[in-house]
Amino acid sequence: MVKPAIQRKRISSSALDQLISLYGFSIAAGGSSTVPTKRILSSVTPLAGGFSGTNYRIDFSDGAKFCLKICHGYDRPFVESQARVQDHLRQSGFERACFAIPLLVNNDGSSGRDNGDDDDEFRFAAIDPDTGDPCLALTFLDGRAADAVIESGAVPESIIFEQFGRALAEMHAVRLGDDSRLRHFRTGGACDVQQHVDRTLYNKMKASKHTRSHPYFTEFYPARLAALVEGMSKSGYLPQGVLHGDPFLDNALVDPETGQFCGFVDFEDATTGPLLFDVACAVIGTCFPEGSSGFNMSRFHNLMGGYFGVRPLLRSECQLFIQFCQLTLLCNCTWRFINFNVDNREVVECRDRYRELQDRIVALEENKTTIAIEKVLDDLAKAKN
Repeated sequence: MVKPAIQRKRISSSALDQLISLYGFSIAAGGSSTVPTKRILSSVTPLAGGFSGTNYRIDFSDGAKFCLKICHGYDRPFVESQARVQDHLRQSGFERACFAIPLLVNNDGSSGRDNGDDDDEFRFAAIDPDTGDPCLALTFLDGRAADAVIESGAVPESIIFEQFGRALAEMHAVRLGDDSRLRHFRTGGACDVQQHVDRTLYNKMKASKHTRSHPYFTEFYPARLAALVEGMSKSGYLPQGVLHGDPFLDNALVDPETGQFCGFVDFEDATTGPLLFDVACAVIGTCFPEGSSGFNMSRFHNLMGGYFGVRPLLRSECQLFIQFCQLTLLCNCTWRFINFNVDNREVVECRDRYRELQDRIVALEENKTTIAIEKVLDDLAKAKN
């Protein structure tokens, strides 16, 4: 199912004008702006969004364009740290993603991108004057969401999944270096996995009258939380790198006619940490067809075939593969459970959406599924040796 758009109040023209100017794309009307790059605004087009963001395509008459993303439910430092991970990818030569555009001027009027100080608190994230939400200007990627292209049937799934796997591995090949400004999963991103480890989400469910007696919390979650903590305790021994954090099909754009991979979008969960976490998250987000708890082995083989073609998994990663798939599913399942049963209870029709992912966790606990997955990994590893 293609991600539905969430209806939010449209940005005002005054807020849009201000934000465009902060990023150095001044509107030429009236000629009063002091920002040097003056353009004639051609169109503002709302794009598909969700609970975490409202997106607009901004087009100018000279062909320039970018995406303005209003980030909901996050503070400005969190959004800034997301943008810095994206910028690290850009500076490292990775091209298949959208990237944050530096501020020219901050909301308070101080200098932005041209001050030469890499340690400035905010180099990318501004504030929407209407809502107070943090926002980013992002380079615009042409393409269509991969899940929508799969639904259309216009391109064979094998092409999309192989391309997706290769692109993810290319991103994982980017070296971290010694950039201490990049956030780590312990401080944010990666499906909030650290909030499971430190029991923040457990305590949140326990404190809510809506969830403290719910079977998901009392019966399903505790034992699997213990397995998650045990799995993440081993993460420091695994290869580390940049994680997208949410590499699902709806966060990847492809050419709708050829399936050629265009780039990753929606980097809210971007961080650094064990690359296996991101691989597992991609698998659980792509290899279960929408509305099904059945694992699609063909998708998995094509995805991992593409990935191994760039970065074969180490033996240690293969040994922990199933466990990381289970724990990333638990992260996503619990996000849905809390989001619609605690934080956004007014969206009644989504309160049971966690059940789809819960069923998939159970499916990954079945021997026949795990054996088949391990065989694919073993065959791919042998083929590379």
